[in-house]
Amino acid sequence: MLVPRLPVACFAVLTLACSPAASAQPAQSSQSIVNGTKELGWEQVVGFTPMGCSASMITPRVMLTAGHCGDDMSDEAIINEGQARFGPLMYNADYSIGFDDYARHPDYTPIVLVADLALAFLSEDAPVTPIALLRTEALSSKHIGVELLSVGYGASGGGGVGLGIKRSAPVIINEITAENIRILQAENPNEGGTCGGDSGGPNLFDLNGRWQQWGITSAGDPECQATDVYARVDKYSEWILDHVEEWHGTRDMCAINGLYDDGLCDGFCPIHDPDCVPSIVEVQQAMDEQLDPHGCGRWGYFPDESQLVKSALFLPLFFILGLRRQGP
Repeated sequence: MLVPRLPVACFAVLTLACSPAASAQPAQSSQSIVNGTKELGWEQVVGFTPMGCSASMITPRVMLTAGHCGDDMSDEAIINEGQARFGPLMYNADYSIGFDDYARHPDYTPIVLVADLALAFLSEDAPVTPIALLRTEALSSKHIGVELLSVGYGASGGGGVGLGIKRSAPVIINEITAENIRILQAENPNEGGTCGGDSGGPNLFDLNGRWQQWGITSAGDPECQATDVYARVDKYSEWILDHVEEWHGTRDMCAINGLYDDGLCDGFCPIHDPDCVPSIVEVQQAMDEQLDPHGCGRWGYFPDESQLVKSALFLPLFFILGLRRQGP
């Protein structure tokens, strides 16, 4: 039986509700997110109260989380009472921000947890650098075996010990279904994984130094010892980006999050990043100028030996472009 990754106080059997008692300050623990590591970093991963979930900041104003986290509250109540909580401890946050709006995916289905994702829109800019990159290309069986990093405020075991402390754990993709990424904890480093309270937290892929969100923690076994289930970001990326565009006026996450011309080449951005080597078009234009300095047209001028040597200097750029940052 799989249950939502809500705090223990938030469900009985398969009830997805979270009681106000779940927001009480938990006792701290030296244990980890089921054999993971305590996190003082990962400022982009935030607590989502009063439901006791985790979430990720994907822009300065947009927070991505699990749809089932809001099952016990109306959208209006979430907007009026909900908070994004920043820092290593969810219930003793360094900073908290309320919401201006909230949207759950229209296809969300409780219990079976179809389309288990939601967005909250903060009333002010978050004091953190967002995760920024979302997986948009479809996952497939070729991604089985890929390592992700799960981050959240969940408990360190099925009894709820250590709830509210941010932790991370590396996990290995075991299966890709139409809706989900599935994980077997026995196959993970240190047999780590998610637990109650990690719902809504991100599952991240290291894209050569930039972290890209592939999943949203959704469900797992009650004892947090066997199976994790993550909602696939790629399947619902268009819905997410539609709302991002409504809020920011563009769906270009690189532009919203300041990745262009920031000193690091981001070849995955939708338009050419000035930090990268010249684009193929720019290389071709440069080669044309070398081969045709008098503007005679590509076939109206034959270069001499010195010009051929100069143009050959551009050839390594094609090889470099072939190595531009790409992920699985």
